[in-house]
Amino acid sequence: MSQVMQSNASINLELTPCSLTDEQRTAIITAAQCIPTGDNAQPFRFKWIENVLEVYHLDALGRHALNYNNQGSFFSLGCLIEALNIETSKMNMSPIRQLSKDYSNEALPWLTVKFFSKKRTLSPLVRALHDRFTDRRSFKSPSQELSKKLLSLTSHPKISNGEFYFANPSAKINRIIATSEDYLFKTPQVFKDIVETFKLTKKEIITATQGLTAPNLNLSFSENMQLRLLRRFPWLVNIIWPLYLKTMSRLKTRFILKNTGQLVFFTQKDLSTEAFINTGHRCFYFWLNLTKEGISAQPMTITPFGVTATASKAPPKIMSSKFINLFKKNHRGLKKYFNWDDNETPTWMFRVGLPSTDKVLLRAPKKQISEVTLDISNSQKRP
Repeated sequence: MSQVMQSNASINLELTPCSLTDEQRTAIITAAQCIPTGDNAQPFRFKWIENVLEVYHLDALGRHALNYNNQGSFFSLGCLIEALNIETSKMNMSPIRQLSKDYSNEALPWLTVKFFSKKRTLSPLVRALHDRFTDRRSFKSPSQELSKKLLSLTSHPKISNGEFYFANPSAKINRIIATSEDYLFKTPQVFKDIVETFKLTKKEIITATQGLTAPNLNLSFSENMQLRLLRRFPWLVNIIWPLYLKTMSRLKTRFILKNTGQLVFFTQKDLSTEAFINTGHRCFYFWLNLTKEGISAQPMTITPFGVTATASKAPPKIMSSKFINLFKKNHRGLKKYFNWDDNETPTWMFRVGLPSTDKVLLRAPKKQISEVTLDISNSQKRP
């Protein structure tokens, strides 16, 4: 996968540059918005310079504790690369991309894409790209049919180029994941980011134009009210928040995991930026194929966050020494269960299955094209 990215950084001189229409530009940006972003923060902004697309990352939108070191945003960048490749297949275009050399500089684009004419086969994932969503419903129990489909999907080179593991929900796995979420939300910085950043009123949910919103974590009305109360009276945190987590959060997580067809863990032996982008690329391709096959999925990036953060030596404001030790204990449990290597870290986990209910889900709102486009100009020259 890294070789593919590197080869795309240099332009193939045999390809003919495209002159994009406004409709094509709109379709490309629309497809780019179909990607998952960390807790739906939607931190990317797009800028056209003639027929070149530049993708910027707004730190103000991606700066929350669950996106430690922009790891969630790097996952999303990998998803974006795959989305552009799929969408341009129906335009007979080839996107040639170049990744940034300095992700810390907000003034520089994270990704630059040039489009060239090339006869291509229509990707079978075009429809899945636009139909995909996070499914938080209860799933049917594991079945041999589901297991066969998952094994078939993960045999594809784009997915198998890395480590991944299957697991049926069990009491042990559910306990480890549920307590990991419990520990995570007790950390001061995570709590502060959630309480201060989330849009909690109905009006704000509908009209939100930036950052996190309440539906992203599927919060109920009562949970919203608790967060609003804690935001107004911070001194209540030490009383309500731990109690709430010990009861509602853990029970809710265990219920969700119990009603799961199967769990899929993607792991990394390298915690470099490129490795996170590659994992995002692989996982998104896997997710789209699940959608195509009628299999629902809910990514749970929140669970491996703690392990990844501790492996990256997160600062105390993100992870206290107490929680680091608890996460390491959970990591040892997972490592023993799956027989992971010493340097292997879980970075993205999916719960997958077939929905056991037809209940319609609320989808997190996406921004308008005008809200995510920094500039559209056919005449502006590249500096």
